[in-house]
Amino acid sequence: YQRQKSVKRIPDLNGWIPAVGLESIGNYKTGYDPSKKTAISIKHRRDGIVADIITIQNPKINTIKKLFADRNGLNYGVKSAREFARSSGYKIAVNADAYTTSLLPYGLQIENGKLIQDWKDAPLAVWNTSAVVFMGDGTLRHSKKDDGISGQEWIERGALWSVCFAGVIVEGGLKAINTTSAIADVVSARTLIGQKANGDILIILFEGRSNEYGVNLSQAADYAIEHECVIAYACDGGGSTQCWWNGCYAVPSSDGKFLTERKVPAFLVIEGEIESYDTGPISLPLETGIFTANPKGGVVGRQVGKDVTIELECNYSFQANVPVKISQAIPQRFRTARMNDMKGVGVGPAGVLGGVYSSDTHISANMANSSSYVAGRIGWSAHNSD
Repeated sequence: YQRQKSVKRIPDLNGWIPAVGLESIGNYKTGYDPSKKTAISIKHRRDGIVADIITIQNPKINTIKKLFADRNGLNYGVKSAREFARSSGYKIAVNADAYTTSLLPYGLQIENGKLIQDWKDAPLAVWNTSAVVFMGDGTLRHSKKDDGISGQEWIERGALWSVCFAGVIVEGGLKAINTTSAIADVVSARTLIGQKANGDILIILFEGRSNEYGVNLSQAADYAIEHECVIAYACDGGGSTQCWWNGCYAVPSSDGKFLTERKVPAFLVIEGEIESYDTGPISLPLETGIFTANPKGGVVGRQVGKDVTIELECNYSFQANVPVKISQAIPQRFRTARMNDMKGVGVGPAGVLGGVYSSDTHISANMANSSSYVAGRIGWSAHNSD
């Protein structure tokens, strides 16, 4: 153990803190079982709302934390999730706080159990009143500026890190949105961090583009409650919403039609054993007159790690050298900057060949000879992956 002045984080060793990386939730929480295995997973969901849900079961005290991208004293820099992962060595990085145009963070800022910015020192803003704090007992707590509890007092109570932006949207298992309509009502990409009653932590990233599609905060709160969150906090969203997952973007920024990386000032990072990112099969809607006998779908997209593939098996009366639109294009977030990368060869009866290719709107096939079906597979590397 190391002695540190004025620290009161461990009840049974008042005034002492353990060496970095050796601390346990058991220091704060009675009945905690350190033998329980931590499990980290991510699931891609398309059930009317498109979202990726990261679940951390039985989190340890260092499983998840908030880190600034590039802080030197009170000077804050920004990095993309890919840049941050490369420089820090973390395999998972999710956007966290918002920031001013001069790169100053809002509200209460705690990092690694140290006070970086108190409420009274934060830039003035309408969203400078609510933060979420991760405690040494493994729980997320709501910190409100109006409660009058200073950052140092939160640390003395066991706070390890905080995130500040749009505010808590679920508290006590109920919807609780307390921010301006300008933030709450816009449909957009969103990033939430929440927690279930059993202690599992969820990070929910909603796909969207500001003022075009996605979710507003009321819809985000409903979704979090459906997934058993008793508390959920809205981090920065819009083009800032992003998740780097073990060598690729599981959720890319929506900037530049999902092709441009956005640099942000802070990240939620997760440590532990993880699998490759896998969206599972995504069946694309077929055009009128196109049929398939494949139960998975006639045109199916998928991302596994950085590899994006489209598999197709479609029936139609193709005529020689007549292009036919067979399905909608794969969602924009999976596409590359070069359409030439999204081309391949399709095969019909008796080895009849044809071209399969994507545009901004459709997957199409052009067979060299008349054919009753086309089958094939095309693939490429996800944009901005390692």
